[in-house]
This record gives sequence, C-alpha cells and structure tokens, in this order.
Amino acid sequence: MKCIHACSLLLALILAPSTFGSALNAQQQASVLEEAQAAYVQGIELRSTDPSQSAKAFARSVDRFSVLVDDGIVNGPLLYDLGNAQVQAGEIGQGIASYLQAQALMPGDARIAENLAHARSKVRTRVQADGSEAVVDRLLFWHHQWSTGVRGTLFALVWCVLWGVLVVRCWRFVPGWRTTTCVSGVLSAALGVSLLSPWLGATSARGVLVQDDVIVRKGDAEAFAPRFEEPIHQGVEFRVLETRPNWLHIELLDGQDGWVPRDATEVIGAAGRRDAAMLCRPDGRPRVSSPSC
Repeated sequence: MKCIHACSLLLALILAPSTFGSALNAQQQASVLEEAQAAYVQGIELRSTDPSQSAKAFARSVDRFSVLVDDGIVNGPLLYDLGNAQVQAGEIGQGIASYLQAQALMPGDARIAENLAHARSKVRTRVQADGSEAVVDRLLFWHHQWSTGVRGTLFALVWCVLWGVLVVRCWRFVPGWRTTTCVSGVLSAALGVSLLSPWLGATSARGVLVQDDVIVRKGDAEAFAPRFEEPIHQGVEFRVLETRPNWLHIELLDGQDGWVPRDATEVIGAAGRRDAAMLCRPDGRPRVSSPSC
C-alpha cells in the first residue's frame, strides 16, 4: 500500500461538502485526520516486528478515518485511505466497499484500481464473473472509467456539433452532414444516458459481504434451506435484486442468486454512494462510516 498523501487529503477535507451536517470544526477534523494517519504509519512500521500491536494500530486508524466519514466528509482520497486501513486491519469486505466508493468518485485512478485488485485477491470465496457481463464492462469502459466531468464535457461538445451542423444545414449544404449528425446524435444519447444513469436507476445497486461464513439461503428467513453447499466469506461482491427489512436478494458475479442477512453486507448505490436505506443495521445501530440512523 502506498503512503498517505497528507496535504492533498487535508485540502480535500477542508473543501469537502458535509452531506449530513458537520459536528467537527476544521481544526478537529485535521486533528482526527492526523491521528488516523499516524496510526496507519505505526501499523506499517510494526507489521513485521509486532503483528499484534500493528493490528491494533490499523484498527485505530480505521476508527479515526471512520469518524471523518461519519461527520459527513465523503471524498475519494479519504475513502481510499479508509479502504487501505480496513484491508490492513483484515476488514477485506469493508475495504473493498470503500475502494468501490472511492473509485466512483475518482474514476480511472490507478492507485485505487491497484489496491482494489489486491483486496480482491485476498477474498477467500472465489466467484468467477459471468463472461457476458465482462464483455459489456469492456464495451462500456468509458462509462465506468471516465469521470462525470469528462463525460459532461464530451456530451456538451457532441451536442454542440449536432445542433451546429443542423442549423448550418438550414442555410447551406454541408458535406457529410447526415453521417455527422447520426454519429453526434448517437454519442449524445449514449453520454446523456451515462450521465443520468444514477438518477434513472439504470444501474442496480452493488454490494459486498462484510462478514465471514455467510449462508446464502433460498428465501428471506433462516428457515429456508442453504442455496450453496458451503458458506461464503467477506469480500464477495454482488448485485442487489430485491430488498426486505432484514434480508437482501442478491446475484453473484457468476449469475447465481440467493438471500443473505442484510447486516452481513455493505450496499453501495449505482452512483457509488452507500444507500441511505441500507446504512443502518436491523437493530437501528449505524454501521462504521455511516451517518446517524
């Protein structure tokens, strides 16, 4: 894992919007950030000489970073560093969830992609992704890897080209105007849908298991038989098909589906945000890195 970049992260904290209302002032936030960074560095330094104290230091780092997230600060650098601390603390599922959130806010970031791949390599349950879905992901790489700003700029450009050609065509002949308008029209539609997809619900919410030995069942109760012969473990990613008060109907990357307890998961919305309706455990207690329930 790469060392935390304190200056850039501190600046992000200062400029970050507070979605749920901040309980900490800027000085307190900077102090908590310093504690989180110091604990993370201590964990790295003790990793080879004192694993027990190293684990405690990483857990303390997770706690401190989570305080900032609980305070309403949500930005890519903070979630990236939280994910690093969680993975080092052995919270593979939570770490993957934090990386996925950070990746949604910072598409195409090489550090996030590298550390996410590392975290996924530590998942005990191996689920082979469906080949057809992988092909779609490759075709839509621009949707996942390009930031909202880049896609918005491209949309504005092709939109201007489309209507510019149509307006000029009203007054004079434009060579190749049919091809230009068709291409720019298709690109405008694709980019527009891409930009609006978080609000249109075009993409299902995703999630990650955050507990080990989770039994996937055939229905939304303990009385239903297990869906698989063996339990599955934290870090397994899924798509949400249906939600119930205490259960989620999920589809794994290989297309198999089943029901899992809601408190064994971390659900992330289509736009990379943790869904507000799924931030609280069934008993009403907030998860780590969630606002008050």
